[in-house]
Amino acid sequence: MPRFFFNARSGTSFSQDWDGFELPDIEAARRKAGQVAEQFWNDLPPAVSPGAVIVEIIDESGQKPTTVAFSSVPRHLSVETQSC
Repeated sequence: MPRFFFNARSGTSFSQDWDGFELPDIEAARRKAGQVAEQFWNDLPPAVSPGAVIVEIIDESGQKPTTVAFSSVPRHLSVETQSC
């Protein structure tokens, strides 16, 4: 099964995924990005006022096939997917 990595950012906050997750395909990776965004949002310090959370999905070859933007987490009011 392929391994995908999920880097998350909001404003000046950034989290790099060094371990990744084995998932069957890019669609499963897009679903996982929602969980990553929610965790990232919850881990932000209270003093940080987050904007959109951007999750970069990177495959095991280092290619960035997709970027997912969440304008509201955890309710996911708006999700934009952009293939790179």
